[in-house]
Amino acid sequence: MARRSTMGVLVFAAAFGTFAITFWPYMIPFSITVDQAAAPHTSLAFMFWGEGLFVFPLMLIYTAVSYGVFRGKVQSTSHHY
Repeated sequence: MARRSTMGVLVFAAAFGTFAITFWPYMIPFSITVDQAAAPHTSLAFMFWGEGLFVFPLMLIYTAVSYGVFRGKVQSTSHHY
């Protein structure tokens, strides 16, 4: 069953990727290019330093702590979905 869902995800990703490539380099077909749609460098730098180096590691730490707290507390039963 897991193989079927994996193949479904791969087919969807391939279809979406093919659709995206047909419009390259346009974000909005035939009107705005990727370069025109990109945020200014200062905004991108702020997102990198603020989100990438501060918030993202905190999210990883929170996920690891949550996993540690709830590990072993959930048991599978015969009537799970």
